[in-house]
Amino acid sequence: MLQKSDIISVLNLFSSNIKEKADYLSDLDAKFGDGDHGFTMTKVANAIDKVLLESNDLSIKDLFNKISFASSNVGGGAAGPLWGLFFEGLGSPIESVSLDTDTIKKMFVGARETLSEITPAKKGDKTMMDALIPVIEETAQLPSDTPIKSLLDVAFKASLEGADNTKKYQAKFGRAKNYKEQSIGCPDCGAISMSIFFESFYNAII
Repeated sequence: MLQKSDIISVLNLFSSNIKEKADYLSDLDAKFGDGDHGFTMTKVANAIDKVLLESNDLSIKDLFNKISFASSNVGGGAAGPLWGLFFEGLGSPIESVSLDTDTIKKMFVGARETLSEITPAKKGDKTMMDALIPVIEETAQLPSDTPIKSLLDVAFKASLEGADNTKKYQAKFGRAKNYKEQSIGCPDCGAISMSIFFESFYNAII
């Protein structure tokens, strides 16, 4: 079972990893987009940091909801609102002070469902969903007694592979879609950011 302290560790590591890779994310985005993805994700990371400083009295669900609100309001394009919905979705199925394997799997599904409220993107469209949907597909096959670390290992590997696969796809959303087949060969920065989240989730849990 994961406790609130574990989730705080995940979020702290995610924030740190995003800041470390911000320039890389912006460089990717600059190829076919505005070049500001790393900058915007750094603002999301800073919003997470601020919420965590004030998290003493928050439940896990409330923590995700507060981060959702903060992320949605960072400005700088679509990334903030999308990540806001992602965090909202993660919190949506949580009903306890601790998280078991089935709840974590439901969190991933909740994130996709909430994101689907504003984006029709699916696997193969060269977006963050390419790194999220494979996580849901792969972890759905795991039994309820799967150790959480094993679940997160599967999730991380699925997300990483999904993000890498975006190199094969033609962009269908955002400014990048205007480049059509020219966008093939470059990974999607949003999918890379999503894979960083699942990398952080895996590495933060001992």
